[in-house]
Amino acid sequence: MISIQHLTFGYRKQQTVLEDLNLELPPGHIYGLLGRNGVGKSSLLHHLCGLLFPAQGSCQVMGQIPGRRAPSFLQQIFFLPEEIYIPDIPIKQYLRTQAPFYPAFDTSLFYAYLEEFNVPVENTLQGMSYGQKKKVMISFALATQASVLLLDEPTNGLDIPSKVMDDKKIIIQAPIETITEKLVFRQVMDLNEITAPIYSEGGLKGHAVVAHNYDLLHSRMDMEMFFNAVLTEKNQILPLFNR
Repeated sequence: MISIQHLTFGYRKQQTVLEDLNLELPPGHIYGLLGRNGVGKSSLLHHLCGLLFPAQGSCQVMGQIPGRRAPSFLQQIFFLPEEIYIPDIPIKQYLRTQAPFYPAFDTSLFYAYLEEFNVPVENTLQGMSYGQKKKVMISFALATQASVLLLDEPTNGLDIPSKVMDDKKIIIQAPIETITEKLVFRQVMDLNEITAPIYSEGGLKGHAVVAHNYDLLHSRMDMEMFFNAVLTEKNQILPLFNR
């Protein structure tokens, strides 16, 4: 369980990044945190792993206070930052030195993920591209089998183009099933093909559209479209989730 109560934090007195933030995240789920650059996503993750400390309020993860950095806490949490800094050593040596910190680490899983990512296990870390390094660290993170896995912009550097944060607060908290129940994500050639469009983006293949799901259609959620729609059309979308 992650429990945040009235958390306020700023790097300077005049710059509040998180303000009176309240959040409860039960275990057993995958949560996505979406928001503009600078709204506090990384700061929130740093609080959860104990690298930053609340100016006001509290933050608890698995019943512990992250800022105390207790060994029993650190064994059960893994944080992969957006920018990674890794030594100039072979992958196998990195594995030997880092894996022992995580009691549940599964070496066979680590190698399986590397194979899935097509990363040669004999590589030296600094001899790889940034994307390959990120794949190694994602593989390592998953293989730790930590109770809490925090990934900050994990797809940056890869060939890959929930929650939404804005203005220091979480403005939407909803599971994907609820989002796709209230909104439909469609690709159409003509906007007249869709009922009650809210947000659209034009392209070579017509229009990508987010619309009210009045007809109870099934669609696959597009994270980027959802994020852009929320920021552009708050007045139409927020009331659907804040009733």
